[in-house]
Amino acid sequence: MTKKLLLLFLFVSTLLVSRATAAANDDAPPRPNVIIFFIDDMGYADIEPFGAEFNKTPNLNKLAKKGLKFNNFYVASVACSPSRTALLTGCYAWRLGMGGGVAFPHLDKALNPNEYTMAEMFRDAGYHTGCFGKWHLGHLKGYLPPSHGFDVYAGIPYSNDMWSGSNNKKRNYPPLPWIVGNKPVAKVTTGSDQSYLTKATTDAALAFIGKAGKDAAKKGDARKPFFCYLPYAAVHNPKHPREPFWSNVLKRRAKQEKDASGNGGMDWGTTAKMHVAAQIEELDTDVGRVVSLLEKLNIDKNTLILWLSDNGGTGGTQMMPLRGRKTGAARYEGNFRTPLLACWPSKIPPGTVTDALGSTIDLLPTFAHLAGGKLSKNAIDGVDLTSVLYDPTDAKGPRTYIRSGAGAFRKGDWKIVGHAKSPAELYNLADDVGETKDLAKERPELLKKLLAERDAITAKEEALGIRERAAMPNVRPLLPVADQDKVPSLVDYLGVE
Repeated sequence: MTKKLLLLFLFVSTLLVSRATAAANDDAPPRPNVIIFFIDDMGYADIEPFGAEFNKTPNLNKLAKKGLKFNNFYVASVACSPSRTALLTGCYAWRLGMGGGVAFPHLDKALNPNEYTMAEMFRDAGYHTGCFGKWHLGHLKGYLPPSHGFDVYAGIPYSNDMWSGSNNKKRNYPPLPWIVGNKPVAKVTTGSDQSYLTKATTDAALAFIGKAGKDAAKKGDARKPFFCYLPYAAVHNPKHPREPFWSNVLKRRAKQEKDASGNGGMDWGTTAKMHVAAQIEELDTDVGRVVSLLEKLNIDKNTLILWLSDNGGTGGTQMMPLRGRKTGAARYEGNFRTPLLACWPSKIPPGTVTDALGSTIDLLPTFAHLAGGKLSKNAIDGVDLTSVLYDPTDAKGPRTYIRSGAGAFRKGDWKIVGHAKSPAELYNLADDVGETKDLAKERPELLKKLLAERDAITAKEEALGIRERAAMPNVRPLLPVADQDKVPSLVDYLGVE
């Protein structure tokens, strides 16, 4: 081959390889936008994809049909602040000093700003980041979402029952502020204000998505995706459903009672149960609002949406067929198994179900994989679940066990519940998801083996060390009583009444 022919051959080969690489890059889906709907105190069976009997959730039904339903997904705590800590950091809350109780307004307890959060990972990977709703990881400037990686924040600093309208006189709560950035701009002082928390949260998120979505829809190097974290206050107490959702529930109950003609019918139970139904249906409507905006921006196919609860449900929520609910430690399935839906039309096979194990501590490493982000140099406890999203039929998955600080340990279908002052219990969740039949006496060798595995894993995890939480200095209300008249009520701020 002459020198000219050789050079021509090398030029053509390089050109073909470059074009093939470019074509492959064009075909590869861009990094996904990510939206997390994190519902407060929702019951396992409060939405139709997980067995709701009377709560109507058509938009979540569509989400399930377009995406993936996780049968065996868990949160890492049964309390608000620890559960949020685990989600955002990929760590058990106890590792970061955030275990135990929640962050009350009079306490200095806060997530250490030195911890590398999910939002910081996304931001460093080139994402717009926004948080909307209940934070509950520190209520003073320097500890709110803008100090943990979020470009935009609007919401309340802690639970909506920590307000001046509380009947807990011992706490003497200060005014509950609605915050934008680090600044209180409104207050929640009435039931009407409470009823608009969901709308205020979603409206703020829609404004963020609308603005960030324009960047997310661009092509090539100009594209900048977004991460939107939606930790709603609903359906946490106090439950104040908003119109017209409350009236719709009342009308439906009246019609069903009439249609039953005295021959039974749907068990509507307590008023709290009806309140939850109305709030769930508003949340479902807002899922539809978000999806409609994504479709309008033409970014719905490359947006990963997750829907889950922060722990088991409280009064008025539905937990069947699980045993337990929010109260108590994370021992039984109802305490910390959560309903999780994941929808990403360009990647996740539609209408699929997985039995693979997963936990909220796994979301950070999973998202880091998808976003091309980095993880903290400090130890984390999560594993990457990307393979489960891409192939839900693989029931094994990378997570091999679920462990809680309360002594619960699941390996495969078997689970032990190790109480501190009583004999350990053994359940086969494949046959008995309600944990009604203790098999400890029937399978003593298996129980012994699982206890040994749990203790070995516990020792290994604890050997990774515990890091300090933050202690906010000069703890005080973000909105002092003396300043509450300087801001409007939430309904006035929103201009809705």
